[in-house]
Amino acid sequence: MYNLAIIRQPAGIGDIFYTLKIGHTVRASKVLWPVKDTYYDTIAKHIEIRKDRNIKFCKVSDFLKFNDSEEVNFWKSEVRKVKCYGDNKIFIPLQFSDTLPEYNQSGVMKAKYKMVNCLDSDWSLYFNFKRDKKREEELFKHYGLEDDDEYIVVSENYGTPPDYQTYKLPSYNDNDKRKIVKIDFVKGYNVFDFCKIFEHAQEIHMLETCFCYILEKLNLKSKVFNLYNRHVDSINHRHVINIPRKIKWNFRLKNEN
Repeated sequence: MYNLAIIRQPAGIGDIFYTLKIGHTVRASKVLWPVKDTYYDTIAKHIEIRKDRNIKFCKVSDFLKFNDSEEVNFWKSEVRKVKCYGDNKIFIPLQFSDTLPEYNQSGVMKAKYKMVNCLDSDWSLYFNFKRDKKREEELFKHYGLEDDDEYIVVSENYGTPPDYQTYKLPSYNDNDKRKIVKIDFVKGYNVFDFCKIFEHAQEIHMLETCFCYILEKLNLKSKVFNLYNRHVDSINHRHVINIPRKIKWNFRLKNEN
């Protein structure tokens, strides 16, 4: 049992959701998990940690300012392999696992679990979150939706403002009279506040983003699930195809009609 484990996976937020199992199962009395400053409030508010685990999220800026110099040096020097050090401590740089040939043969995401010799098949059991129904309802109304509306959800953005990209997905059905709800960045709201919008949609068409993980935990009405590859240089979904446990996605290429 380690006294302390530090996990380096500060972004993207979907990667954090996916690797929460590692934080819950690493043999350490305390787990310190620095996250990108812009993610911290969302994670601190919504992510539920098992009561028998001592996982502490913090802002990367605070970690670099207040933590032990040795740990900060690991971070700044971008140590790429698991490192045991000091008084029975361990540094786990999940962020760089796919850069190492011994881990990346199964793709970017699985490499994180290979780095710590852990199975990802039940990752979703460790990803639990609290919902804010009031904010969900406000966002639902922001999009002009009513409970009995029939609508299609389209999510074409990925990344974190201001560093994000938008890819126009193929048209769905020009003759469809249902509303099209395009997921966008709405000031004052976070990714979890879209839960109700996703739950009541008749169809969901989206790029691979953190919503893929959130949707695994929702009770969805949709019968149509199209997931588009956001990677221009990839011809398949090798890096994410094994992640969904509940949703039966139609895996499609970004430029596929």
